Amino acid sequence: MNAPNLYHYHPATLEFVGVSIADESPLEPGVHVVPAHSTLIAPPDAPSGHVAIWDVVEESWSVIEDHRGEVWWVIETGGRVTISFLGDPSEHGYTHIEPPPQIPTEYTLPADLPWNRMTEEEAELVQDEIDTAPVKTRNMINKATSFTTGGDAFIKFKAIIGSATSVARADEIMAYPLSSELASALLMET
Repeated sequence: MNAPNLYHYHPATLEFVGVSIADESPLEPGVHVVPAHSTLIAPPDAPSGHVAIWDVVEESWSVIEDHRGEVWWVIETGGRVTISFLGDPSEHGYTHIEPPPQIPTEYTLPADLPWNRMTEEEAELVQDEIDTAPVKTRNMINKATSFTTGGDAFIKFKAIIGSATSVARADEIMAYPLSSELASALLMET
């Protein structure tokens, strides 16, 4: 009698790990030994990105997704994780779509950045508004080296920009700086 194939599965993950030929029992000639974590039932072919898993209760194989080693993101927090388990990560609160970067609610703009974002016409309108503002407001805006969200200079300058252009345009002009804008600002300082 030919020795049968043994199909081995991992003791923890139960995934198919390999095949070998069964050994004959030294105590019972003609009987082949099936060791722990092995079966005589062949696993199904698993397509790419999947693995065969042994069901110890049903004594049968099934095929599930294998995303181990892939980078996914936690839906709730946007945190980046490397998958280390078998199955569909989306069933556990993960997504394969990278979330957009979080924009801080507090930030500082270099004083020249809002002016660089304005058209020439907008800059003239804003300057006219500054020129008619109270002295303290004019001095605060004109002497500022930067504008920090929540600060008086930021709030007053944004209000003046909104009055001279529009609230939506003031939001754009005073928005969080793009990385390219920050890089330009750093280059100008050196």
